[in-house]
Amino acid sequence: MKRIEAIIQSYALPDVLKALQRINIPGVSITNVKGYGEYINTFAPHDHLESSVKLEIFAPEKETNMIAETIMDITSTGTEGNGIIAISPLDGLYRIRDKCFITEQTNHSPSPDK
Repeated sequence: MKRIEAIIQSYALPDVLKALQRINIPGVSITNVKGYGEYINTFAPHDHLESSVKLEIFAPEKETNMIAETIMDITSTGTEGNGIIAISPLDGLYRIRDKCFITEQTNHSPSPDK
């Protein structure tokens, strides 16, 4: 399993969510964030922090490129400030409802300690 974190412009969120639903991504967490990177808003010299949205998705490794490409297809304008996507390994994932350990093979495998 992999963790995909994408920081994107807030205005792109509705279109990104629709695109992720079209490719059957079953879940996403969304957080409002502030930060700065390559792009600095020179129109607000006292506050260089830009408001953005962070999406967090847990997915099988074989789906990570498709998810990243889908997000980039919607958000890329070719200018600074479009955002970033990070993909990192995930050691484990539990569904709290039924204490189920989720693997890439199945979403219903029993917990390793049962």
